[in-house]
Amino acid sequence: MLISKKSLRESKLFRSRFSAGEGTDFALRQYHRCQEELSSALVQLALQMAFVLLLALFGRAMWHLFIRHGQGVSPWFRYLCLAGIIFMVGSAAYRTARKVKQILVLRGEIRHYRQVLRGEGTPGGGTVNGS
Repeated sequence: MLISKKSLRESKLFRSRFSAGEGTDFALRQYHRCQEELSSALVQLALQMAFVLLLALFGRAMWHLFIRHGQGVSPWFRYLCLAGIIFMVGSAAYRTARKVKQILVLRGEIRHYRQVLRGEGTPGGGTVNGS
């Protein structure tokens, strides 16, 4: 089991129950873990999409604010503000796309473990992602 998500070292003190396919309930535990991760990923995706929408609406409001009330202000302020908001929208959209990829991978894992639980697949035969 890794010490943390970013750590490359493994802890010798703690062994994860999900790290190896041991025991008879391994596929069921992995199936439930994937379902829990999928539900939390869907909630996170909905929140991220709402955040992207709100950022886009904020950018539109700022643009109109500069057009109406920014006659005496240098036009570079408007473009700087717009560039910052576009950067933030792009960053949030990138995170949203990564979350969608994660959801697709989780759905593949759920499909795999569902087949294993039905007896159609082999629990030790190959990897989950098909590689």
